[in-house]
Amino acid sequence: IVAARLVVRAGSAGDPAARPGLAGFTAAMLDEGTAARDALGIARELEEIGATLTTGVNEDGTNITGRALKQSAEAFLAVLADVATAPSFPATEIERVRSQRLTQLLQQRENPFQTAIRVGTPVVYGEGHPYGHIALGREESLKAVTRDELVLFYRQYFAPANSALVLAGDLTRDEAQRLAQRAFGAWRGTAKEAPRPGPASSIPERVVVVDKPGATQTAMLVAQPFITRADPAYEELNTMLLVFGGLFSSRLNMNLREDKGWTYGAFGFMPDRRGPAPMMAGSMVQADASGGAVRETLAEIEGMLAAPITPEELAAAKESYIRGLPALFETCAGTAGTIGGLFLYEQPPDYYLNLPARIQALTAEGVHAATRKWLDAGQLRVVLVGDRQAILPQLEPLNLGAVATMDADGKRVN
Repeated sequence: IVAARLVVRAGSAGDPAARPGLAGFTAAMLDEGTAARDALGIARELEEIGATLTTGVNEDGTNITGRALKQSAEAFLAVLADVATAPSFPATEIERVRSQRLTQLLQQRENPFQTAIRVGTPVVYGEGHPYGHIALGREESLKAVTRDELVLFYRQYFAPANSALVLAGDLTRDEAQRLAQRAFGAWRGTAKEAPRPGPASSIPERVVVVDKPGATQTAMLVAQPFITRADPAYEELNTMLLVFGGLFSSRLNMNLREDKGWTYGAFGFMPDRRGPAPMMAGSMVQADASGGAVRETLAEIEGMLAAPITPEELAAAKESYIRGLPALFETCAGTAGTIGGLFLYEQPPDYYLNLPARIQALTAEGVHAATRKWLDAGQLRVVLVGDRQAILPQLEPLNLGAVATMDADGKRVN
């Protein structure tokens, strides 16, 4: 097997202010036709050699990924390179993809936790921030996107200097270089520098409620802007978050699930970002425990700030962190994705080589110092998606200040 991942530093953070979702729309169009192949031709050619190819986007980058048997690798990479370097953005396919993406937005509205993330993103970052919208975008923007805008976004960001090709599998280095040269050797062009989003500007209210009348559960999301992937404190804070909400035995899960019985599970983590990532904690809790879940989550955060984690917690977090690393390289596709992430977030290629030793060297005091520097209870914002009439009385004893009410699209309502 040979797996490939072309990583382009072109994500939703590069969306124009008036076009949230443009990067994702552009990525979705890449395999819908090129100068040499139409969408059906691409699918047929891949099927004939037993290969797969998909496109996707996150806040910071676009990925074109796939895999094939080694004997078909050259033919597979020819298709991948054509998709990446010569998309034609056919008008008929644009309308079909537009419809698909609008449908995805409708589906998200029916999912309380996806709604919490969609609403919580601009709540935490502010509407105008590059991270202030989800990668899928917004309905009015998706309806308005034109072919010219898709082409312009592509031309601005898709170029060799902004991209990396990762190959993993049954290849020697020389074989990989020959395949890459044949597929991408003729690619030329200059790219706009990938965005590096700056500080966030959260809304003034600490709590937002999205009303779902009659809901028997509440989706709770607690978040704040946190650190960049390149920050030196990344590993300390990842370790802290394992203790807080990243393990089954984490403080938050043991509190909300095992002790209180309000939920099937609670979590806390931060995704990787070129700019300030969000620290997120959350859970689906029974409706009559909405206020209690917020209270306990905030209390657990205060507990992380109050004192270093215990030696037992540090040991468990280190073990989980280190033992989880092999899974990143378990498959060819996983390996390509892992190394592609190093390019996207500007980490050295040998990042993982000495990571276990760095994790083992972490101390509870060092983890606590990083926690106190970056975790800020005053920046936390709480988003609750559920029955507003049931939620509001539970929030009053918490004295969290004014509560904003928004609809499922993040628009304020009276």
